[in-house]
Amino acid sequence: MDVTPRNGPRLLDLLNNEPLDAHDRLEAQEALESLTAPDDEVENATKERAAEKLKKYASGAWFSLAAPVLRGMLTLELQKRLGLPPS
Repeated sequence: MDVTPRNGPRLLDLLNNEPLDAHDRLEAQEALESLTAPDDEVENATKERAAEKLKKYASGAWFSLAAPVLRGMLTLELQKRLGLPPS
């Protein structure tokens, strides 16, 4: 599934409002970049690791706000790994 690149910045804006220290913010941003990259640029295994990392750093509130966008971008397997509620 290819990702719509325009959604990456929208999700990054939401992530920048998270109360994270500089290291955690960078880790979360890198994970988000991997998740939102087109499938032909990033392997699925890398996206799975990125999903686990993002889940570690981003809050439940962030996932609630980002869920509609993420659902349209990610495979069902990645949605499950992130713990996104069903649409």
